[in-house]
Amino acid sequence: MRALRFVLRAGLGLTAGATLLSYVAGETRYGELASHFRFQWAAASLFLVVVGSYRRSWASASAAFLLLLLNVAPLVRYAMPPARAHDGMPIRVLALNRMPAV
Repeated sequence: MRALRFVLRAGLGLTAGATLLSYVAGETRYGELASHFRFQWAAASLFLVVVGSYRRSWASASAAFLLLLLNVAPLVRYAMPPARAHDGMPIRVLALNRMPAV
């Protein structure tokens, strides 16, 4: 049981750190990279909710649930149906993705 408590605390710390990094450091190279793994952070948070509930550690389960909500919120728009475009003039969009100068 001591190992499970360590896994729970370490997992909460790592998931919280990655979630915070993905929100706060979005303009930096590694912070922006962390924001691409929201689904994985959400899955880890869900796992930690289950482990915290199993151990009846309600504070840890609540913290993991908060992390789950923070990581799922940006993913909700992908579950929505795509918006219908009105019949009109087609437009072209050019997207350029370049790394900022260091």
